Amino acid sequence: MKIFLSITLSLFFAVTGISQTNQSKLLEESQSLISAGRFGEAIELLNRFVTANPHSAEGFNLRGFCYEKRGNYEQAVYDYRTAIRIKPENKLISENLKRAENDWYRLLYNQIEGYKREIAIDPSVAKNYLEIGKCYKNLGEWTEAEIWYDLYLEKKEASADEMLRYTEILAKNNHIQKGESYLKKYVEKYPDDHRLWSRYGYFIYWLGKTKLSENAFLKALEIRPFFKEAIDGLDLVKGKKFFYTFNDTTYRFRKSSSEKVYLIDKYLKSLHKNPDNDELRFKLVEELIKHNRIEEAFQQLELLKANYKNDSNYVSLSTEVIKERNKIFDDEITELKKNLTDAPYNKKSLLRLAELLSYRNQTDEAINYLKNYLLLNDDNDIRFQLAKLLMWNSDLCESKNQLEILKKKNYSNSEADLLLAKIYLWLDQDYEKSEYLFEKYLSKHSENKDAIAGLLDVKLKLQNFHEAENLLIEKSYLFTSDEIINLKTKINETKDFSEYSLKYKLLEEARQYALNGNHQYSIKMYEEFLKFDSEFISKEIYHQAKLELADLYSADLQFEKSDQIYSELLANNYDFEIHKRKAKNIFWSKNYSAASVEFRKLSLKSPDDIETKLFLADALLFAGENDKARNIYKDLLRQSPDSYILNQRLVWLGDKKIFPGFDYSFQLIPSANYFIDNQDFRYAGQSFLTQIALTKNFAIGGAIHRGNLSSLVEERTLYMVKGTLNLRLNEMTTTKASFGQIFFNSKEKSITGDFSLTIENPESFLINTSYQHTDASLLLYSPSLVDKRLFINSASLFFLVYPGLNFLVSTRYQIFLPEDDNQGHQLSFRIGNIILKNFSLGYEFYYYTFRDFSSLYWSPKNFSSHSLWLEWKIFNTSKSFLNTGAKAGFIPDDKFILSEAFIDFNYYFMKNLSFNLYISSGSTYRKESGGYRSFSILSSLSFSF
Repeated sequence: MKIFLSITLSLFFAVTGISQTNQSKLLEESQSLISAGRFGEAIELLNRFVTANPHSAEGFNLRGFCYEKRGNYEQAVYDYRTAIRIKPENKLISENLKRAENDWYRLLYNQIEGYKREIAIDPSVAKNYLEIGKCYKNLGEWTEAEIWYDLYLEKKEASADEMLRYTEILAKNNHIQKGESYLKKYVEKYPDDHRLWSRYGYFIYWLGKTKLSENAFLKALEIRPFFKEAIDGLDLVKGKKFFYTFNDTTYRFRKSSSEKVYLIDKYLKSLHKNPDNDELRFKLVEELIKHNRIEEAFQQLELLKANYKNDSNYVSLSTEVIKERNKIFDDEITELKKNLTDAPYNKKSLLRLAELLSYRNQTDEAINYLKNYLLLNDDNDIRFQLAKLLMWNSDLCESKNQLEILKKKNYSNSEADLLLAKIYLWLDQDYEKSEYLFEKYLSKHSENKDAIAGLLDVKLKLQNFHEAENLLIEKSYLFTSDEIINLKTKINETKDFSEYSLKYKLLEEARQYALNGNHQYSIKMYEEFLKFDSEFISKEIYHQAKLELADLYSADLQFEKSDQIYSELLANNYDFEIHKRKAKNIFWSKNYSAASVEFRKLSLKSPDDIETKLFLADALLFAGENDKARNIYKDLLRQSPDSYILNQRLVWLGDKKIFPGFDYSFQLIPSANYFIDNQDFRYAGQSFLTQIALTKNFAIGGAIHRGNLSSLVEERTLYMVKGTLNLRLNEMTTTKASFGQIFFNSKEKSITGDFSLTIENPESFLINTSYQHTDASLLLYSPSLVDKRLFINSASLFFLVYPGLNFLVSTRYQIFLPEDDNQGHQLSFRIGNIILKNFSLGYEFYYYTFRDFSSLYWSPKNFSSHSLWLEWKIFNTSKSFLNTGAKAGFIPDDKFILSEAFIDFNYYFMKNLSFNLYISSGSTYRKESGGYRSFSILSSLSFSF
């Protein structure tokens, strides 16, 4: 018995020691495989390592790195997150996690866009909505995830697995009641699913139903005893606290009195027997540091980090070890760089340097060293190492280029073949080459799961489904049952998709012809597709194809056929959008009365649908019901005042002008004016002006004018023909110009023209500048100019400012340059106040002077006056307005009282027809002739539309 016990204990300790040794060996072997680019094999070893060492961040970090290099970003992120929870301050793991998350999130967003494009093509496929929901769930965008899962559930009933994912999202969004109703149905449907019962227990617990929750957890444990989630939930219901932990930290050992020189071996042996003795492990770390065994100390600290990351002793030891470890690496890097400076062709030193630089996350520098070496010395091993580093650095294209160079040189290295095969697959190119390289590699390494999985993927890409199935059967002994299930599912899904693609190729071609505008040929292909047995076409696809055919019939003006399909689809299942398409089809067939009936029904079903209202109004308009159409347009215009379409419709109805920049689109203005003074000068004229707005900011026109000049002894008739241009530079700035000729009855003629620029903000200021070239008689109003042809140039500048407090200030300056080389200047200045809303008054200074005296016209020297003025807007309605004003002043040099008055009246006979009358009269003093009086009247009729 003692012998048996002795043998048993010996075997126990031996196995324990071997187990610990095997764990270290697993880690070392996996690192070697990673360095060789054999990530699939490394993952297999690391799976065993992290199972035995769940508190080792290094194991999770390395496995995450392998997954990342294989393009499995989801698993990589999960492993990196586990590693960073164990070692939160580890910069390398943090950078790895950030990089993998960025790549994964970018991939997820790309997948979302891809599935959205699929939905645009065929919105009936439920799986696309589900995949988008999963992507948003992985992104942590819970609200979006719920929206897309809801859309999926509208189209298809979820599996138990998907319901678990969905309720996780609902829990994140705090939609507990919603989740409880779903879970209640699902536990009834799947009464033997312990996961659903456990999840149901949590939701009803959160709703305060404690007893029901306890029953749910008990039901889950009845189906699956020791189910962790249900056990924790039951403890929660019973008021017990629970927590998760990796290590039991209750064991402690007494201090040893052995000699220090033997402590490391002693501690290691003790930890083999009791790996949870953290106090002893701390002592081991201290001894390893004393004997400068830094890497071993680092590995031991990694085991302690999960439970002691915030412990002061741990932080102190970890800081010391990491600093020393990095120093060792950096010192070796420095030494290697020095060696390479002295011996640049030392291949061994270069490879070691590249390895260390990659460990220190300085991959770019390592790549540069290898590239520089290859410039001087072409070496296959160095090039292969470069290819691996480029791949790790995500530069797949350049890595491929380097590997293809090696292939041309017949480089004999199976790992190089495997890496190139993978890169072809990852880049989605040269599948035949990838297949050949995978098969070549497997001829030497027949049990490499990573290579087998890659070859299977390539065969699926090439649609060699039978070969893929046979490969899986042949190598099934290498895979776990779960892995086999996943691979079979992948093969079947790819095969189904391929068959789906062939079946619906005809439909896709029909759609392409439709996009290219070949309606006739597209219609034939749609009709051919719809002849297929409906058993082989999903209900959703069949429905969508019929709808698309109806749209094509409508576009091809085959309105009866399209109406028939729309009606069939609506009879089977009412859909608002299809009803709208049916109504549009009727509208386009020009049956506007029937279309208005359909759009009216649609408007009642969805009062907020703007498109329906617009089509209803258009149908009413074309059916002759203008008032009903107008009311709808105006209602829509209140929501979208800048809508071009709505404003255009009101133009059709005559409610708006075509071009909003001007107050007209076409304008006719006949007018007449008369002037008389006590110097025997008279002028009577008649004009006809027409203008057309070509755009909202540009108008052209023309004017014809006939005038009669007369005095006591002479009389002349003149005719004026001009073209006009109006241009709005912006909302505040307008320019006007005209150019033409004046003809007199004496057959004399001359050029005439004018230009003005106005900048106006009605609430703050107005600036106007103008230039005019015309006959002097039309500006200076002198009887001596009736039979004398004297042309004059005149320019003016006018300012009006509203500085605030109802004040206004204006200034006008005008210069006269007649052909007799004289020069005149006129200046007026006004300041006033708007006392009431329609009444204003103020002071005016007036100055008028000429350089030389002329007998042909009044040419005073330094004439000035001071006046009080007032203006009164008597009324202003939508139909008419009446303004009046007056001025009374004093001429100091002549001691004369001057006066002026005017009336301005306007009346709208209708919206586009108005009459205007302006009458003015005044008296002043001229030294040469004494008192001077004048009277003028101007009337016009304006018609515009």
